[in-house]
Amino acid sequence: MEEEKKDNKKSLAIIFLSILVIALASYIVIDKTNIFKEKETEKEKEPVIETKKISESEADYLSKNIEEIYNYFLKDFPIENTNKLNNQELIRLAWQHREDKTSYELTQDEVDKFIKKYFGNNVTVNHEDLLCEIDNKPLYKYSRTTKKYTANFNEHGHGGPGAISNNKVLYIDGKAKGNIYTVNTKVFVGNYCGDTCGPNNAYYESYNDSYNHNNPVVGDFNSEEDIQLTNEIMNKNKDKVRTTTYTFEKQNNGDFALISVK
Repeated sequence: MEEEKKDNKKSLAIIFLSILVIALASYIVIDKTNIFKEKETEKEKEPVIETKKISESEADYLSKNIEEIYNYFLKDFPIENTNKLNNQELIRLAWQHREDKTSYELTQDEVDKFIKKYFGNNVTVNHEDLLCEIDNKPLYKYSRTTKKYTANFNEHGHGGPGAISNNKVLYIDGKAKGNIYTVNTKVFVGNYCGDTCGPNNAYYESYNDSYNHNNPVVGDFNSEEDIQLTNEIMNKNKDKVRTTTYTFEKQNNGDFALISVK
């Protein structure tokens, strides 16, 4: 009898332990399932950022800035990251776009505001003398005392370096995903010229072609006639020009900061 009682107790103990193990296993499975469901729910709650076509006014605004501001760096294209742009070139660009073109002075604050407006907070300027590209002497001297740039033409017995006379941009399309804007364009590069520029008689695909006056996609460098480069003409010749893609980040104040050019 005693052995039977012992066997019964052992059986009850085994049954109890089995039920306990099954219950614990079930709890673990249910708990893991609930955690998985919670994670799935969290994913569902994450906002989906849709890609949308940019508005006509945004397209016009960005195209104008590409022509007038960013294509100053044509010779540096592609630009993977704007925070690697040349410090001297950033100062020179700010000088060229100073509000008072008759002034021979520019303040540090004006330079900083210009750079922030068009390149955002990721690009900063190290304030220093702006050197002449030909003789490497100060063309505009920077004073740490007054925090101003002042023209210094007396040391230079020559004209300035050459530059692209103009460029035109044909807007192709643009999209926005959140605050990141991507704009595809066709850039028609005008003639490279020295101290004086002749007629706008030819447009090229690249800075190098313009510099060497090779392979014009529109016009003839030897012509004396100006070309009025309309959208119609650019559309007819757009397949001769590579697509250039500009990426911007829209700032909280509505400005657009250039991130890269490809």
